Amino acid sequence: MSQAAAKLGEETHIKTMIKLYYDIQKLRVAVNNRVKVTEFIRCPSNHMIPYPKRKKKWDGRCPLCGAPAEVVKVTPPALLGTILGELRDIEKGIYAYLYQYVSRHPLWTNYLKYVKGIGPVLAAGLITVLNPAKFETVSKMWKYAGLHVEFACPHCGYISDAPGRCPRCGMMLVGRAPRRVAGRKVSWNPTARRLCWLIGRSFQMTGGVYKGFYKKFLEESLRNPRHRDWTMAHHIAHARRVTTKLFLSHYYCIGREMMGLPWRKPYIVELRPHEYIPPVIDYVGDYTKDQFYRNYVKRVLEEVGLDEAVYESLIRTLNQLSTGESQSEG
Repeated sequence: MSQAAAKLGEETHIKTMIKLYYDIQKLRVAVNNRVKVTEFIRCPSNHMIPYPKRKKKWDGRCPLCGAPAEVVKVTPPALLGTILGELRDIEKGIYAYLYQYVSRHPLWTNYLKYVKGIGPVLAAGLITVLNPAKFETVSKMWKYAGLHVEFACPHCGYISDAPGRCPRCGMMLVGRAPRRVAGRKVSWNPTARRLCWLIGRSFQMTGGVYKGFYKKFLEESLRNPRHRDWTMAHHIAHARRVTTKLFLSHYYCIGREMMGLPWRKPYIVELRPHEYIPPVIDYVGDYTKDQFYRNYVKRVLEEVGLDEAVYESLIRTLNQLSTGESQSEG
């Protein structure tokens, strides 16, 4: 077997293990919810009502018939506890296996391990599913992951990659996130899209500098007059999406730089260079002494013509945002 075939086989196996990891994790969470001791309110009429979370609101009577009631506990069988322990062991074993895989890859050892919110499982997905070597431009990576914008006709459902009018009915096409349509093949990879959704959620919950980006984009979305009709869930989904796209642009740039491959400057560098956001990690101490900055980011800043003072200001702002409390989601 050739080296290329062996590598392809290993990547296929890793993708399978990642899917299995999330399947086991989902099952483990479901079982964990069932092993908890549950409290109910029971009255002489055998009404069984879940005990209210706010205990002070219960007056000792059945909420249905008003009769005096008591609190009873329902204990799950011991077998569920055994199953939960076995699922946890399997999950830990798969996690250790994926960690062993990524620990041999420079994208993890030199880059991804220093980005809060990207753990070994997400890193394994990035390395196998969204390897920068597979994409000539970051826009192709975005489209492969379903993070591009498609334009759909609100009247007949025609879908195009470019804005304009519908060739069928003449209606203006409306930009939206790509979605599945019954009977139509998708032009993106569902596995990559789910990976990006998990990355966005991880940045929102546990990220460092990218949590700062998430908060920044959320505040901008809330202030945007074009988004005034959006729900809070829509604002959050938008902020996650934009944060993930930004991270992928950094991942693409640094990944290609590490591999010695050429990478194209983002269009924003040619149009509005002062708005370009360079790659970042969660630096500890003085970023100018960090090997990641010296080996990769400094060359990127020189390539796009960005001043180091701007980068320093960006890091300081992101650190403040990531450690501060978000007022928007409160």
